[in-house]
Order: sequence, then structure tokens, then C-alpha cells
Amino acid sequence: MNNLVIDLIIFIITICFVILPKFHIPLPSEIGDKSMIHIFEICLRIFNEYLGTIVGYFWGHEGRVRLARFITKTAFIIKPLKPKWLNIFNKNISNVECRVYQPKGKHKKNDHAIIFIPGGGWCFLEPNFYDQVIFQIIKRLGCFVISINYSKAPENIFPCAVNECDRVVEEFCTNIYKEYNIDPTKIVLMGDSAGGNLATVAAQKSMRRGNKYLKCQVLIYPLTSCLDFKSPSYQKYYNEYLHTAILHPMAMARGILLYTGCKKTEENAYKILRNQHVSKKIRYSKNYIDFLDHNNLPLELISIKSYTRPKIYEEDEDLSNIFAHFALNPDFAPIVAEDLHNMPNTFIGTCGFDILRDDGMLYGSKLKKFGIPVVNKYYPKGIHGTLNMPFSSTQKEMVNDICEYLEKQLND
Repeated sequence: MNNLVIDLIIFIITICFVILPKFHIPLPSEIGDKSMIHIFEICLRIFNEYLGTIVGYFWGHEGRVRLARFITKTAFIIKPLKPKWLNIFNKNISNVECRVYQPKGKHKKNDHAIIFIPGGGWCFLEPNFYDQVIFQIIKRLGCFVISINYSKAPENIFPCAVNECDRVVEEFCTNIYKEYNIDPTKIVLMGDSAGGNLATVAAQKSMRRGNKYLKCQVLIYPLTSCLDFKSPSYQKYYNEYLHTAILHPMAMARGILLYTGCKKTEENAYKILRNQHVSKKIRYSKNYIDFLDHNNLPLELISIKSYTRPKIYEEDEDLSNIFAHFALNPDFAPIVAEDLHNMPNTFIGTCGFDILRDDGMLYGSKLKKFGIPVVNKYYPKGIHGTLNMPFSSTQKEMVNDICEYLEKQLND
């Protein structure tokens, strides 16, 4: 046994000091938790990018998704210890599997509830992968939480996940809350990344039906448009951390093809990177100019030397015609919604090293123009995925800000 331990230690040392440095790509000095993110990024690049390229060559984008799911499940194989004061079980709500977190005894501090929708590019990540952050939030707030395990792409394309999340939110807010003695005026909708997209889409659909179930929504680096792959946050990737495995434009383009069911080719993915999936009619429409123009971003993000006004490529007629059905649909791109007057109060968290930074900021700006109280929290040192990154100082700050916001919203 002692020899096995020694061999394992030697193996780990070899990996850390001999093999990993060979794959080193310098990260910007401003990134937080740098040592941890270095290791995370290299491992993700080796398995998800280098190996993913090989898998993608033989089995296409669907093969890459299966690999990403396997890698993710492997990464989360070591689970956080379940607190003794917490009941966790699965429940079917409107034919959708949900993970329920129910605090017990003195740890149940109130009759509030959070409906959480996980991210993962609509293709992977399951509720239990967020256990450690959900545990932190419940420990602080003492509230009830359900997390929606919606059906994933590419097996289930848009609008399947939208409809499932909408059904769960509607059923919970009208009926299920009674089973757990939840105050129906103290329900929060929360999601990160693609989950933030699905969360605010569900909030919009509820609003359009005239419902006022939701006390507020918490959106962490939400995906709100999919229309502009040349925004300053995308340019920052190319200028400051190119070739790293931190969420990058090509991964986002592939995810859109998988979610929409469009033809899944590298050629189409590259067209999306050049914004050729968006027609001139949409690009020059009043809605696009009013809410997606880069001038709507904070001045400091567009006044830096590395930012340039993007080159406009000729639209791809076939792809842009297909994508027009999605680009103008608020169930897909919530930022294009025409009326947001009755949306709930909103918290939006964005990170400095995240191609989706501008999605969140522009959506927050649009909500404000409709008179919605919005709290924008910007984490300049954070990367995409920070919320689900244990031992991260930026995650600790983010969770604290979320909890402080919810304490104020739910206890007013």
C-alpha cells in the first residue's frame, strides 16, 4: 500500500512539473485564482480541445458533446459532503426531473424558494454538479431550492428546454409551492450561462401571461443574444487569452448549432464567428441598434486600444435565413423582447474574462430602459464558470453578493 501511495505521488508530481508545463499558455495577469485556473485550463484544453478535436473529426459535434459530458461527470466524481441538515431528492414536476434541496429544523429559516436552472451550453451539466454552490446559498439563506434537469441538446433541440423550464416554473408557482409551505410571493428564478438564458426566458413568458409570481431573477453571465460574435468581450478573448480553453467563440458557435438543430458543420460554425448568421435586415433593425450596439456598453470597455469596430462580413443567405427564425424569437434570444416593463427585479453577474460578459451587460441595460431595477455586479478577475468553481476567491465574492441581494429582496 505504501508503494502505491509513493507511486501515486510520483505520478502527480510528474504530471504537475513535467507534463503540464509543456502545454502552458500564459494567462492574463489580471485573472483571479491564477494558479488554480492554470491547472483547470490546461486539463480542459488537453481533454476537451485537443482530444475533442480528434473526436470531432471522426464523430462530429455530437461526439464532442458526448466527450464533454464524460469529462464533466469525471470532474465531478468527487462530490461534496451532503449536509446532515439537508434533504435532497428528485421530484418529477410536469414530466421534468428536478433536484430538490429542503433544509431541516433550524436550518430552514424562512418560506422562500429558489428555482435554479443549470448552464452548460444547453448540452451538458446537471443539477448535482452545482451541489457545492447550492449548499453555500442554502446555508446562508436557509431557503428551499429546486434545480431543473431539463432535456439537453443535441438530442432535444430548441424549444424543448425552454418549454420544460417554463412548465416547471408555472407548475411550481401555481401548485407545487403549497406542498412545501412556500410563500408564493417569495420565489426567485436563478440560472447561469445557458441556464441564465432559460431562466430569463421563463420569466419573460410568465410576464407575457400576466403573472407576477417571481420576486426577482438572478442571472449569472447569462447568454442573451447569440447574435454578435464580434463584441468587445469576444475581441478580448482573441487579444488576451487566445487558444485557451476558457469558454471560447468556437465552442459557443458549435453550441448554437447543436441547440438550434442547424446543420452542424465547422463551416457553419466559422460563419457564425464572422456574424454571417445574422442578416442585414436584422443587423440594421432598430431593435438591434438600440440594444445590441456596442455604444450601449460602458465606455471603458469600448475605449481601450485593443477594441476595434468589427468588420461587417456579407451574410450567408442560407444560414441567415434559417437563423432569422431564432434571432427574432425572444424565447431564444431574450434581449430582442419588445416589452420588458413587468419583468422582476434583476441581479446580473458578469466576469471580465468571459465572452458572454457583454450579453449580460447589454441585457441589464435594456431592462433598465424599461424601468426594471437592475443590480449589475462585475467581477473583472472572474472567468466563465466561476460560480461553479470551488475554492475560488471570486466565487466566494460572487456567492456573497448573490446572498446579500436575495436577503434584501426577500426580506423587504
